[in-house]
Amino acid sequence: MTPELPEDPTVAQDIESFKQIVEQDYLAHCHYRFDQVLAEVGFNMEQLSYLYAHPGETGLGNLITDAFRHAMKKTANTKLWKQAHSIA
Repeated sequence: MTPELPEDPTVAQDIESFKQIVEQDYLAHCHYRFDQVLAEVGFNMEQLSYLYAHPGETGLGNLITDAFRHAMKKTANTKLWKQAHSIA
């Protein structure tokens, strides 16, 4: 947030409640927390302007997908894995 664009308290409260739901219903089953670093890369990701000009697969998208799959595989043969596998 910036002085020109202050935080909206209602939106911030909604985001916090969704974060709690995600952490309790999904991440906790994998022993993760919402604000935990899941992965790091040794190079710079594509800039937003580049992504708009060149839509398609991106390093960031691949990183997010790989991190999600890794976390869900830790719950293999559980309800969460079956849900994730059906949309991946």
